[in-house]
Amino acid sequence: MKKILLSLICGSALLAFAGAASAAPTADINIYGASAQFNFWKAEAANFLTDEGCTVNGSQTSADNKNFIVNATCGKNSVNIRVSSKASYDGVLAAQGNTTNTNRGTACGGDATKRSMLASIADNTTMGCFDVTIGASDVVVTDFTQTSQGFLQGPYEGSAANFKRYFSGANAVTETGVTDYCRPLVVPFAFFINNSVKLDDGLTQPSDISLTTAKIIFGSTVLADWSDLPGYAPSVINVCYRHAGSGTHATINSLIKTISLQLPGTKVGATYDGSSGYYFNDGSSDMMKCVNGAPGPTNGLTWSGTGAIGYADADQVVGTGTYASTHRLTLNGVAPSRANVINRSYPPFWTPQNMYVTPADAANAALIDLCNHAVNPKNVHRNNAYWAPTCAFPEIPVSLYSPWVYNVNQGNKWDFQDKANGECTAVGVPFGCCTGPNQGTCSVFDCTGFGIPYHCCTAAGLGTCNSPQNKTECIAAGNPYACCTGPGAGDCCGDS
Repeated sequence: MKKILLSLICGSALLAFAGAASAAPTADINIYGASAQFNFWKAEAANFLTDEGCTVNGSQTSADNKNFIVNATCGKNSVNIRVSSKASYDGVLAAQGNTTNTNRGTACGGDATKRSMLASIADNTTMGCFDVTIGASDVVVTDFTQTSQGFLQGPYEGSAANFKRYFSGANAVTETGVTDYCRPLVVPFAFFINNSVKLDDGLTQPSDISLTTAKIIFGSTVLADWSDLPGYAPSVINVCYRHAGSGTHATINSLIKTISLQLPGTKVGATYDGSSGYYFNDGSSDMMKCVNGAPGPTNGLTWSGTGAIGYADADQVVGTGTYASTHRLTLNGVAPSRANVINRSYPPFWTPQNMYVTPADAANAALIDLCNHAVNPKNVHRNNAYWAPTCAFPEIPVSLYSPWVYNVNQGNKWDFQDKANGECTAVGVPFGCCTGPNQGTCSVFDCTGFGIPYHCCTAAGLGTCNSPQNKTECIAAGNPYACCTGPGAGDCCGDS
């Protein structure tokens, strides 16, 4: 049974969970893992502390933009919120205290619950080892099934090491010792391309990529030149991947079935040799450097990013600053905006974020407040035009491997293939929340796990999806009246 804070707390009223009282944090909160949540909490941690009645004293961000810390005085307590971007899987392993998975971070020696994070707001370089409070992941842990082999940091690897990361057998990631207590927002991903790539007129930069083209590029190693693809000018092609354990890589793998690459990594040298290559990268910033290139040597290596293409969180800042030589592509002609993800015109290259904690911490009042802050549409909307609150979705997939189809009969939207099942669509609920044979039974946690409001379950006493919603039913379902979806009840996830 998964206790997930999801669409229960949208609208004007936020609810406490499991009877816990709202409380300002009294101890540090350390969030480790997915880069998407790094970006969100880098933007929102100070706002959260302020909302909790704390006085913010300052913050620091490391030069590589992988570590952030904000400090505040909360009553008599000095509280830090640290956030570090690595890869989705390792935050979960730290929250578990996993000592056996060979992929786990080892910078803190034998202390399995600790990871290297910024020590204080005194400077942006001093690191320390701290217990991970929340393992931030783009995907549910069972979606880590991929394998990668190559250099750890792609074209910037400075050695001949052949790094392998896999998640099968003893290295499988499970939910043992942790719970996915909060799925606050949905983050779309996008493809990014180096500005050196041109269409066949030799002048125009591509602005879109089709799923078919993406499948050829990321699902094989057959391309030697961009001109091997129709419509592109001759140029070397350099394909940038994330290593296995990345939620972004798991998501693209579910979308277009990338091959389980095991590359020798022969393209690495003191000077790039000018030929095409395929590279794994350890983090989102490493990925973006692979696509963009860098103005000077990194790890002693020079890399221009010529002909490079990759994928990352859609909200990456491109065309200026660190990634000035890169631009974002639309996918199948659709931009990865909040609106396009919510209305499902954007292909399913997005995931709801997951926050893993120990079962004891799931009842921690400060962490419940943290989740309440993250699911509030106001806090999601104010930072960029990409992130979407999970309550904006009538349903979301529990895992990446919920099958999707392009539903022409439902307004050209991406939809769950299982919704074609007449028994489900007749009551307006997703396949997994139906009550027919082999389809599971609907409970409050099943429903919220699928992004369905509690009142939309079909089990006894929980109401029916296709009946008019009324004030009594909404309140009984734990939703404020304004958050109901029936006639005249309003929309709980509007932009207001």
